[in-house]
Amino acid sequence: MTITLDAPNEEEMLAIVKECVIPYKASIPIDWEEADFIMAATTLANMTKIEAENVLATQMAKGSLTKDDLRELSNAKDKLFSDISGLERVKIDPGTLTVAGLSGLQKWLDNQKQLLTADLKARKLRPPRGVLLVGVPGCGKSLSAKFIAANWNLPLYRLDLASIHGQYLGQSENRLKEALASADNAAPCVLWIDEIEKGLSGATGSNDGGTSTRMVGQFLFWLQESNAKVFVVATANNVSQGCRKAMLKYLLLLLPIM
Repeated sequence: MTITLDAPNEEEMLAIVKECVIPYKASIPIDWEEADFIMAATTLANMTKIEAENVLATQMAKGSLTKDDLRELSNAKDKLFSDISGLERVKIDPGTLTVAGLSGLQKWLDNQKQLLTADLKARKLRPPRGVLLVGVPGCGKSLSAKFIAANWNLPLYRLDLASIHGQYLGQSENRLKEALASADNAAPCVLWIDEIEKGLSGATGSNDGGTSTRMVGQFLFWLQESNAKVFVVATANNVSQGCRKAMLKYLLLLLPIM
């Protein structure tokens, strides 16, 4: 019999982090406050207890624990999930990313960032789901996706809906399911879906045996029901065509449009 145990949730991970760090307060300088412990637990969520303990021990081995080490926790977790099925890790340089204008988007993102790291279970709220960016090619949609990940100190993964299509029945749906499950495991992270209207273009009026329709339904179900802290940044160039508009109207109910 094979039994698969769930990874520690955020509450359990918070206890693990405190158990590993607090006993060393008298030995090394530790600058973390309660909010930093919560952020560390959020970052290390979906890792096993042993993996989290090893990551924390590696950071404390240098003789201190500062607020800057929170970024290193994210990098260490990313190495464990570097081979993610169906997703492409996008490397970003925060020093070279600037977005001109879009003050309304930036203000909205500042408010959403607080909700992404807060404990919303007591209030029965879900973390921010994402945003849909619509505009002509070259207006900065992809740059905005990279800017969000850099500003929030979160890893950025790109999901190409066109590349996960398979030639066998059910292969495409299974690949999409694995990719979305991998994104949940890598949370908190930013999931970038570029030109989503092309991935949804076969949702109606297609002769692919219903594969596109099932994939869209699976994606929308995950977008609505998943409680993982995965912030979706979907970009689109043209949403005016009939079959694409028919499916995107459901997407607009889940993501605010910018």
